[in-house]
Amino acid sequence: MRFFESTIICVLLAVFISSCDSYFEVGELDSEEQLVVYCLPVAGQDTTVIQLSKSVTLGGSGLPTFGLAGAEINFNVNGEAKEVLWNEEGRGILPPMCYYSVAKIKAGDVIEVEAAYKGLPKATSRTVVPQSFPVEKVELTCKPGENVGMQVRVTFTDPVGSDDYFGVKMVRQEVFQESVGDVVTDVAYRNTVTCDFAFDEEPIFNNKVGLDAALNFDYDYYDYLYIWTDTEIQGRTYTLRMDTSYLTPEEFSYTNWDGNVTTAKVYYRYKIYLYRLTKEFYSFLKSVNDIANNNLGLHGFAPLRGSYTNVSNGFGVVGGCQISESPWLDSPVEDNSTVWGI
Repeated sequence: MRFFESTIICVLLAVFISSCDSYFEVGELDSEEQLVVYCLPVAGQDTTVIQLSKSVTLGGSGLPTFGLAGAEINFNVNGEAKEVLWNEEGRGILPPMCYYSVAKIKAGDVIEVEAAYKGLPKATSRTVVPQSFPVEKVELTCKPGENVGMQVRVTFTDPVGSDDYFGVKMVRQEVFQESVGDVVTDVAYRNTVTCDFAFDEEPIFNNKVGLDAALNFDYDYYDYLYIWTDTEIQGRTYTLRMDTSYLTPEEFSYTNWDGNVTTAKVYYRYKIYLYRLTKEFYSFLKSVNDIANNNLGLHGFAPLRGSYTNVSNGFGVVGGCQISESPWLDSPVEDNSTVWGI
């Protein structure tokens, strides 16, 4: 079987190699430096970061200049100009070498960004902040079997008559608790990690076609933020089903230094982040994922893909989102799911 699969791969690669000859004149490519703008306003936040850099020309060397102090930045919310400030060093939520504006952002806001710097073409872009994720219920449930797993179910109703873009992310936190009798003496929260998902029962994600399906290539998502569109579920109520590992809670007792019997528990809790994305934000994330997963392209056997941009006279992305956040949800136990409903 392995010989057969290897033969198929070799034949496919031979086809790619024979079809990869392309010729073009380097002089035909635009080598002008342009601004790179990233601005991702989030509904409910009162601070929006604007990151600015320059592109590297075709024949240029080194890395792009990161953080351009002294640029002229215009940041408008619903046509109203907001003050833009420069931040030299990282502090709080602000990264170093960035611009930012303090203005409360809400769903439906029209965000416009303009950037000019030392004679480079003025870069412009806009986006409209989306509505909230239409969640109805989130459920954590145990999956029976020899190796117990956990399934995360997100039930939502897709809005009718619009193209919509969504994302989901989950983090897990380990909780350590000590108690003497019924009195809790210590609680420590530690080891917060982002969870990955498998999609054996989820057709929205388990939809490989073409070469990916033939070679069974995995598709990874940047920072475990899983994104999708409503193409297959227009206007319907739908339950997303995502599988992840299940960590069994532990409990043990010991006698401490003063002779008291102390009970220690280690258990796990989860937080779900649900994203409603603009088309621009989704398209950018999709392009990042496609580039990272283009294994054949990285080895010269398929075309390389470029990042999505909606910036005129420049690169980068201006795209909005809104994030709905669950409370911390304890691990489910057999026959007893954990449910969060809106």
